[in-house]
Amino acid sequence: ETLRYTVEAKDSYTRGHSDRVADYSVLIGEKVGLPEEQLKLLKIGGLFHDIGKIGIPDSILLKPDKLTDEEYEIVKKHVLCGFETLEKTVGISQVVKEIALQHHENFDGTGYPRQLKDFHICKQARLVHIADVYEALCAKRSYKPALPRIVVRQIMQEGSGTMFDPFMLNKFLQCTPLCLLGEELEINGRVGIVVDVDDKENPLINTAHGTMTLHEFENLSDIVIEEYLYNYNALFKGKGGHFRA
Repeated sequence: ETLRYTVEAKDSYTRGHSDRVADYSVLIGEKVGLPEEQLKLLKIGGLFHDIGKIGIPDSILLKPDKLTDEEYEIVKKHVLCGFETLEKTVGISQVVKEIALQHHENFDGTGYPRQLKDFHICKQARLVHIADVYEALCAKRSYKPALPRIVVRQIMQEGSGTMFDPFMLNKFLQCTPLCLLGEELEINGRVGIVVDVDDKENPLINTAHGTMTLHEFENLSDIVIEEYLYNYNALFKGKGGHFRA
């Protein structure tokens, strides 16, 4: 409970992000057939994957502009800080510690902190990595707008086999609802609450203008989608760009 309060005290976004990452992680874990005991550890690992951010200054975490290389190196320290924090906590599973340490390792070995590759990365950390990036892309942050789900799915697919375990990512994209029940969405200045996820490809959203489907809520043309992708690539894949999840 003490750790839980520590996460919540950081800021409301960190709390909500960790909750959603934990829920998405369990959804993926169920789809790839993890047993119940491992799903429980996955839930805890998702909740505390970013516990190390308590040691990162808000001036960097919430910076509205691109991070400098030096600032990004500071952000990357949160995985080690998280691992060390959990190491000092009695009763925390090794799996939960590894999730905190490894959830930014990429499947092709280009991640951090140890450049682990493919199956040398803890299975649960590979799952949380997918959930973490998906949630971060969907969310509005100080330095980026919320991206439409259809755009996020395309970005995630581009990372198959490089950032992400392709088997786990495929399960996530094929079988996981685009939104969580009760999740708040914001796109193009409009806000809505997910009220029905029976149709996982087109959930129902309650807005100030009535109930509509996710597709209607996003209401994007191919041109707008291409613009979103172009802006994302310019911000995070161009010179000096660092994606923050």
